[in-house]
Amino acid sequence: MRVGLVRLLAIGMLLCSPSLVMAASAKKASVQKVAKAPVKKAVAAKKSQYQAPIYTAIVIDATTGQVLSEVNADTPSYPASLTKMMTLYMLFEALERGDVSLESPMPVSQRAASAAPSKLGLRPKSKITVEQAIGALITKSANDVAVVTGEYLGGTEDHFAEKMTVRARTLGMSKTTFKNAHGLPNPGQFSTARDMSILASHLIKDFPQYYSQFSRMEFAYQGQTIRTHNHLLEFYEGADGIKTGYTTASGFNLVASATRNGYRLIGVMFGGTSANARDRKLAGLMDQGFAVMAGTPPSDMAIARNNNLPTTDRVSSDRIGTQIAQIEEETTTEEGDRDEPFVAVTQTGSPIETTILPPLPQSSPAAAASITVVNPAASSSWGVQIGAFSTRAKAEDQVAAAISQLKTTFAQATAQVLPVKANGKMVYRARIMGLQNQDLMRACAMIPAQVKSGGCQAVPPDAKRVASR
Repeated sequence: MRVGLVRLLAIGMLLCSPSLVMAASAKKASVQKVAKAPVKKAVAAKKSQYQAPIYTAIVIDATTGQVLSEVNADTPSYPASLTKMMTLYMLFEALERGDVSLESPMPVSQRAASAAPSKLGLRPKSKITVEQAIGALITKSANDVAVVTGEYLGGTEDHFAEKMTVRARTLGMSKTTFKNAHGLPNPGQFSTARDMSILASHLIKDFPQYYSQFSRMEFAYQGQTIRTHNHLLEFYEGADGIKTGYTTASGFNLVASATRNGYRLIGVMFGGTSANARDRKLAGLMDQGFAVMAGTPPSDMAIARNNNLPTTDRVSSDRIGTQIAQIEEETTTEEGDRDEPFVAVTQTGSPIETTILPPLPQSSPAAAASITVVNPAASSSWGVQIGAFSTRAKAEDQVAAAISQLKTTFAQATAQVLPVKANGKMVYRARIMGLQNQDLMRACAMIPAQVKSGGCQAVPPDAKRVASR
């Protein structure tokens, strides 16, 4: 009876924690489900279309599937490199079926080699074994290796992504859709904290012989030793995996598993404001989960970790600049915690979220022929500037590659090159015009990474374009 009362007290403390409950006015709460409230609108919603990543989280008992805590666990979010958990699941299944062996060499295509960082640096026409790929995907979170794996198992990465989605649905991941094998941003690629906890459970239960790979601290490849991206393994008692992820659109994500006193918990978090904050926050949630399982009150350390960061609502626009600066400061020396290079958010009338997609083939001459070279003038539509180039030919090539991606989605989009004099030199600004304000973030996400030399800047309507300065 006494143990039951203590267990009930622990559960009550867990559910009353302000960092787990979305709002004090939430009416529905239970032992297995933390109250959820509607996501608040940003304070400056009328001034900005920027939407910061949503904080979502879940902690479950890996053995029974019991939910110990959750916040926005079914809210669709960008999975970033958590995607590679599904890529690895598919690779493990191929090993089990005998379709491949650990020694099987997988060829590296030009497309795979040109994937955006984080990457292993594979060269076109080289090969990497399945065993090496597993190590690189887990420790380095290598995007080029993910493309190699997808192309090898699926013929093309697109086909592989379709197979990933089908397999995910059969596992019970009802709100997940994959569009690539690595997790670099794609507007159609979503998952949830709950779905990722399901995937983690299957990786642990279905492939115990391979799951131990997720606890490795380093990976050796061609004379270099690569340390793990999962720093929770370095400080959290009982942690043995599994995957980190970060893109501008997703925030800092983490799926973790740990065992203590005979219990195994799985914790998932999306939308952290920094790698360190994400790790501390999820550690606190899992500490409280272990306290519930053991029937004891949460420790002071668990409460301190859990109350640290972040909030449960979207970040208001007046905090965006501070958070972006914090992310840059905390990650410029931690490349391994990012699945894409850090790209600062540039504000020109309206903040734009910049993301990076896998490289696309070179644009065709036909696409380049549709470019309009314009004189400085006002515009009646919104647009995005993808860069300023030293030559007109370079600007035309880059804007052609961008417009070829956007035209099918945004029929009114037009490619423009604007010659201006900057610091005494002529430069050519490459822009996509004819967009609506609400389309800007999505448009930026669709533009290939290699054409966005200056990030992705908003161009507001009727903005004065000065020819010289």
